[in-house]
Amino acid sequence: MIESAVNSYCDDCPTAYCTEETRSQSKDDLHALGMIVAYTLALGFVPAILGIISMSMGGATLCGCCGAKADAAPAAGAVVVATPAAK
Repeated sequence: MIESAVNSYCDDCPTAYCTEETRSQSKDDLHALGMIVAYTLALGFVPAILGIISMSMGGATLCGCCGAKADAAPAAGAVVVATPAAK
């Protein structure tokens, strides 16, 4: 997509003087701009942060620290039975 945009610009614009070096530099610039936009404006940093958090929580669960023990009994709750309200 970037290659077609650069080729279209260089072929259609009469004032653009494009060499292979200019085309290559334009493609590199657009790729860098795309990464900046993806990680800042499109909130691409959120999955990276959540991935780090989930990996550390999974590691803590697997090693059994932080109170995540496999032999812990589930919390027993009292069953509450009530009579329906009168009409």
